[in-house]
Amino acid sequence: MSSVSRDAITYKIIVGLPARFTIGRNSKGRWVVLDRDGRIGGLFTTESAALHFASEGCNGNHLEIRRAPDGEIVEPAPISFELRVNVH
Repeated sequence: MSSVSRDAITYKIIVGLPARFTIGRNSKGRWVVLDRDGRIGGLFTTESAALHFASEGCNGNHLEIRRAPDGEIVEPAPISFELRVNVH
């Protein structure tokens, strides 16, 4: 295990273990948090806000947070809805 310090924020890196959350920038430069299961996430204006959200989501266990490398685009999957209407 190693630590990477970035802008006074420390991320833990465990090789081979998928983190619950990934933090990075999308194609528009906004900070994104993605959940590995696609259940929760969000867009943020600052990295620290994204880290706070992810940290709350994993009860402060920073081993569950992955920082995407600079240059890696992090985009959420498109949201699709299925509308069902019952007509009787």
